[in-house]
Order: sequence, then C-alpha cells, then structure tokens
Amino acid sequence: MRSYLAVAAVIAAGLVAGAAQAPDNLPSFEAATIKPSDPASQGQFFRRQPGGRFSTSNMPVRELVRFAYGVQDFQLDGVPAWASSERYDVTAKAEGDPPPMPPGSEADPMVLMFRSLLAERFQLKVHRETRDMPVYALTRLRADRLGPNLEPSKLDCQAIVTAAQAAARAGGTPPQPPPPDERGRPSCGIRGGFGMLAGNGFPIAQLVNTLAQLVRRTVVDRTGLTGPWAFDLKFAMDPNQMPFAPPPGAQLPPIDPDAPSIYTAVEEQLGLKLESTRGLVDMVIVDRLERPTPD
Repeated sequence: MRSYLAVAAVIAAGLVAGAAQAPDNLPSFEAATIKPSDPASQGQFFRRQPGGRFSTSNMPVRELVRFAYGVQDFQLDGVPAWASSERYDVTAKAEGDPPPMPPGSEADPMVLMFRSLLAERFQLKVHRETRDMPVYALTRLRADRLGPNLEPSKLDCQAIVTAAQAAARAGGTPPQPPPPDERGRPSCGIRGGFGMLAGNGFPIAQLVNTLAQLVRRTVVDRTGLTGPWAFDLKFAMDPNQMPFAPPPGAQLPPIDPDAPSIYTAVEEQLGLKLESTRGLVDMVIVDRLERPTPD
C-alpha cells in the first residue's frame, strides 16, 4: 500500500503547476505506447529513468491528467466516470536525455511531453477557471518554536539539481543526494506511506502540496518559513484521504487506533496548524477526453 501514497508524494514534490502552452506548441516524445493495465496488477507508479525514458503503471486516466497538469484531485473537474476506473500503462521515450528540473518548475520537458501525449492519444482538451472555495491556511502554532519533527534541512537540493543539470549537459555523471538521515527521512525528496510522510531538503511549499492531497483542499502557506526543511509525520490514515483509489482487490493496512488525525499530527509533531478559510483555487476543467487510440 505504501506505493500508492508514494506516487502522490512524488507528484507533489517534483511535478509542475502547468504552463499555459497550447498543445500544438508542446514538445513530444519520439515514441510512446499506451496499453490497458493488467487487471491483476496492484502496483502503481510514475517513473522517470535515464536516457529520456518515462513510464507509468496501472494508473487511472484521471491520475494521468492530474500528472500532466500538476493539480490535486479537487482541482480537476469535468472528467468522465470511466477515466476514474480504467487504468493504463504508458511507456515513452524522449529524444536525448532531458535533465531533471527543480521542484515546481513550469517547464519540465518530460511533463510537457506527457501533456502533448494525452492531447494526441486521448484527445484531451482542457481550460482553466478560478473558483472561490474552502481552503486551509498552514500557519505556525507559536512564533517562538516549531514542533519536534520539523527542522531546517542541512541539504541544498536546489544546488544538487543544478549540478545534475550541468552534468547532464556535459555528458557526465550527475551527483547523487546523500542517503536518508538517521530518522529515515529521504534526501531531496518526500516519501509517503499509509499514515506517514517524511521529507528532507525542500521548502515548506512542497509539504503544503502534499498535505493538500490528504485534506482534499488547497493549502496556502502562511508559515513565513523560508529555506529547505526536514520533517516526518505519523498519523491515522483515513481511507477517504487516499490521493487516488487503490486497484480493485488491494488490501489496505490496518488503521492505528492510537494514531492522531492528520490535523492533530500537524499541530503536535510539526508545530503548525491547518486553519479553515476561503480562497481562490485554480481549476483545470476537462472539455474532452476519449479512450486512447490503439498502438
């Protein structure tokens, strides 16, 4: 079960907010195949590999659209019912080896290629709207201290990404992030499981994006915290908070009856608070989406 939330955490940490480029102006993969997933498969992933290779496994079409436009589930509207249940495997190859992009970049070529692929093979057409909706503001409980599980990170992941881009352009071997720290927090990434989150080396904005998937609302950062941070969080996972539905027949781990809710855990472990308010939310509205053309 850990893999399902891990996929979502990766989406939150490293994917884009959606550049406003028309599909005919987007870069394209040089080759791609799309096939229905094996009904018996339970693993799910988005995977980016060296050599310009990219693949997904057992992902509902709704999640493919979310990936392409970098939005949370509640920011997506107009998706037909079949797109939430029908799952596909995608294997694609880009020309060359596009370098990794900093988290939050709106110009990641691999993601833009994936958006182009959906437009071509799924006939995807969307438009954007802004709606006034309930949101959460992430604030500090106290101005003088934080929780025991949140601390400034010693990693400069932006520098690691920049060095990796330079190495890729020069044809060399990119530097690798250090191993997880003594608390098991991953370096330059966010790792998720059923009732846990851990990250190291990213700004609070990336934690905000991940929390938004769990509370099913936009979360606005009002902590005033700057720079990279390390955190770990344990909470009682509500199955309704799953970022996307697990495959049919998948067994969920038991819920720890002694674990706090996500809201209490954020307060007790991070020293932060999710305050209910209202705000403008960017939406992606699907105007057209069809089953893919066969390979």
